Amino acid sequence: MIVHLGPHDRRVLGAGVLIVSALIGIGRGVPWVMLWRDTQRQEMAVLSADLERFERLRTRRAQMLGSISRLQTAIGAIDSTLTSGRTPNEAGARLALWLTDAAEASDVLVENATVRADSTFVGPYAVVRVRLSGQTDVTGLLQVMQDVEGGEYRAVVDELSVTPADITVTEGRMEVLRISLVISALVRREQGEAK
Repeated sequence: MIVHLGPHDRRVLGAGVLIVSALIGIGRGVPWVMLWRDTQRQEMAVLSADLERFERLRTRRAQMLGSISRLQTAIGAIDSTLTSGRTPNEAGARLALWLTDAAEASDVLVENATVRADSTFVGPYAVVRVRLSGQTDVTGLLQVMQDVEGGEYRAVVDELSVTPADITVTEGRMEVLRISLVISALVRREQGEAK
């Protein structure tokens, strides 16, 4: 059966087809738009988190640069007080000479000063130990320890051995002590030397 449509019916049918097509298009398009909007929101959240992390890192970087600057200043101040030498043994010999002079100025009769140094520098630094043996009284011992730990160079007393030099002490005479100190110090490579 063939039906003939009049112009009015054709217009109504055409409008109906357009409306149904629009509804189908919107029905299919709305979920896609929603998905696109959700994707955009997720990307914005990721970008926002990255921006916050970047701001925290930038603040932390500024703080670290300030700390590095303060550390470099402190290291520079300490570095100038370290004994130096072309080799650790040379720096150790300089330290032993200074310790011997400090001990003799404290009325210590120095018997022996032995250097034990690292075999090589680690970066610009090495550790040197000097064993100092001698005889003195309690006042001289205290003075030499004060000179070592609070003196011109950065050094510490690692070991201390004290024994009486003479077990018979007469009345009114100061007791003489035999001392042995192991002093450690950080030393630096002389400027301008090859590594």
